Amino acid sequence: MRLRVEISKRLALINSGSSLLTHLVRISVILWLHQHLLRRVSPEEYSIYPVVIAAIAIVPLLASLLTGGLGRYTVEAYARGDERRITQIVSTMFPLLMVCGTMILLLGGLLAWWADRVLAISQSWTYDASLMVVLLVFSAVAQLVLAPFSVGLYVRQKFVWLNLIQLGTEVIRLGILVVLLTSVSTRVLWVAVASAVADVGGAIVQVLLSRRLVPALVLRWEAFHLRTARELISFGLWTTMLRFAGMLNAAANPLILNRLATAMDVTCYSVGAMIVSQLRRASKFVTFPLQPPLTAMHATDDRAGMRWAYLRGGRYALWVALLLVVPLIVFRHEVITLYIGTNYERAATVMALLLVRVPIRYGNYMMGLLATATAQLRPVAIRMMANQLVGIGLTLYLVGALRQGAVGSAMAALIVTAAAQPLWMWRLGWRMADVTPRQWLRETIRPGLLPGFVAATVWMGLKLFVMPTTWPMIGCCVLGGASCYAVVLLAFCLEPDERRFRNHMMRKARHIFSWR
Repeated sequence: MRLRVEISKRLALINSGSSLLTHLVRISVILWLHQHLLRRVSPEEYSIYPVVIAAIAIVPLLASLLTGGLGRYTVEAYARGDERRITQIVSTMFPLLMVCGTMILLLGGLLAWWADRVLAISQSWTYDASLMVVLLVFSAVAQLVLAPFSVGLYVRQKFVWLNLIQLGTEVIRLGILVVLLTSVSTRVLWVAVASAVADVGGAIVQVLLSRRLVPALVLRWEAFHLRTARELISFGLWTTMLRFAGMLNAAANPLILNRLATAMDVTCYSVGAMIVSQLRRASKFVTFPLQPPLTAMHATDDRAGMRWAYLRGGRYALWVALLLVVPLIVFRHEVITLYIGTNYERAATVMALLLVRVPIRYGNYMMGLLATATAQLRPVAIRMMANQLVGIGLTLYLVGALRQGAVGSAMAALIVTAAAQPLWMWRLGWRMADVTPRQWLRETIRPGLLPGFVAATVWMGLKLFVMPTTWPMIGCCVLGGASCYAVVLLAFCLEPDERRFRNHMMRKARHIFSWR
């Protein structure tokens, strides 16, 4: 029987929508959690969590060397109907992941033992930091070892199922947190406890469902294949470099601020970057379901489909991102003050500087997905690594020499993005998608940015004249600008087929609300 990967706009829309809904639930939990902690614990205790997370970010980095190609090559084998190849991939990578997991556990144990010296944490919080390291490392290793048996839902594009599992994981995490924070004590430690229990439980459920959907995900020791290992590790090497660049982006700033600035700077940067990181994660959740069909397009040499996906995907990414980003930039001080008070007002500036990068990057958002689909991660990884190394150097200068603290870290990230994207990231995306700069500007950038620019003037005007000081007032101002955003988008930014769909939906709406 020949297996196929379905390439369907409707399926992609359903999967992306369910992923977005799931992430909104996750963001809600995170926003409540951080607000609860920031109002009840000291900045010194709160700073433990971002520092520990930054320190163990090396764990998924080491894992990606072996897991980076699992999904991509399993989808390719499934699309070609090669069940033997699927079993070969699982049986080859599982022993290697067991060895890698053992090494990570040993390194995690050493980090927990020397937490006070390695992480520069005071003696008052050393025990909590060590326990958090142990719990989070164990959870990461458990998910790593189960990874080869967990890709069935991804291969079959059952992202609604995946999202239901993740929703269940969030419910368990939230339930444990509520019990511990309200009935035991308010400690940052409980975040790690709840995350470890929920994540391991979710991974086990995912394995059980994946193996039912793709029975070829089984372990056969005799199916170990050295050439398959080399192929996946070669792909994983560039995946690792790419994730290492991302890890530097997420981990370097808290560590640098912890050494060269204050605990307040660590906290302000973490709060300001929280919204940005959640937007980035939400973007990955929404576009994650597009990876299997893009890989299938590459397998069938559908260049026109990949070009269409690049241009449309960048435009849609800008539309969604700017609708969220622009009002957050405009009302940044009001949002942060209402969220956690005036003591962390620097977080507003950090958030705004980091969010300004979004319109620079998101028009080229589909480049990463195309790179994975076509197994061309090498040029992306090299460029990303160079960007992050320059960013770290600039951060060290602004924070260490100029004493700019959290604001300096955010400014360094903005400078690097503004320079690197036009110089070499945009060009790489054009080449991968086989589009011209003029075509990209006409079909992606101009219609993608226009609603945001027009709505920004409305939001700034409302801020000056209304001067909102409560959540309802901010909400009304945001809705006012969003209405303008929607009018400009629907009237001036749609392609012919999108206008036909708009007109069809308007006719249906008139019919539904007709008094006849």
